[in-house]
Amino acid sequence: MGGTWAAFIIIRESMQRGNRSLLLVGLSLAIYIFTSMFGGSEHYLHGRDSSVKLSVETFLILGLKNLAAIMMLLATWKYCRLIYEREKIKQDKSHCKRNFVKSLILGSIILLAGWYLTEKTGQMANNELSNNLLTQSITAATSINQEQVLTLTGTGADFNNPYFEQLRNQLAAIRSANTQSRFVYLLQLRRGEIIFLADGEPLYSNDYSPPGQVYEETSDAVIASFISGQPFIEGPIQDRWGTWISGHAPIKTSEGKVIALLGIDIDAKNWPAKIAVYRLVAITTTLLVFLAAMFLS
Repeated sequence: MGGTWAAFIIIRESMQRGNRSLLLVGLSLAIYIFTSMFGGSEHYLHGRDSSVKLSVETFLILGLKNLAAIMMLLATWKYCRLIYEREKIKQDKSHCKRNFVKSLILGSIILLAGWYLTEKTGQMANNELSNNLLTQSITAATSINQEQVLTLTGTGADFNNPYFEQLRNQLAAIRSANTQSRFVYLLQLRRGEIIFLADGEPLYSNDYSPPGQVYEETSDAVIASFISGQPFIEGPIQDRWGTWISGHAPIKTSEGKVIALLGIDIDAKNWPAKIAVYRLVAITTTLLVFLAAMFLS
């Protein structure tokens, strides 16, 4: 909100003064804020061992953000130049020129530092959200009774198994406790396929997965986790239910054998919005410092 309000004030001031350079500063600032909040959200999380590839849309948004920053810098330079021209009668020309160069250098340093701070803040926010989801998945997996899981057959016969209903209720409770989660479920590797053992979704839901349903969209990372026994996060991944950021943690026997994976899915659309909140703080700080420096220099 702080950055948006600053852009609004600059645009309003430029219209009152009839100054096109100041108007361009305000418009560029507004575009920079918008693209910084929402640009590049498609590649925040692609798995720890995956390469990041920018989509065309992301590339265009990042390009627009950089163009807006350049235009803002040039428009600021032109506006400062106009101020310099108006004030040169009252001030010594060489002194004014030195101040202008100092302001230009200072403004450039602030914008570059702000861009770096914003990108680093986004990365830190992504790591924090990832670690939180991983911790939730591990904690939930440790709460599952392995003996109850061993009684499941992954078939319709499980509906007559009282442990199956207990596990389903527990998965539903985990989903309710983690308000950002959409699905909580148990997976099992059986004859080279990943199947659902239990799903915390209500039985009447169109999104419910019955025991034994094959998870056809499973990733190699899920299968690898049954072998390595390591928890992991992946996403955004798309399946028949939507696009998700998913945390997986193994459920093991006392001998260390992985008998199931507990999965927690979070809607991938909500992920970049959370990161944008962190980035907005850095953006607003940068803009306030920039405006203060231009005013005081």
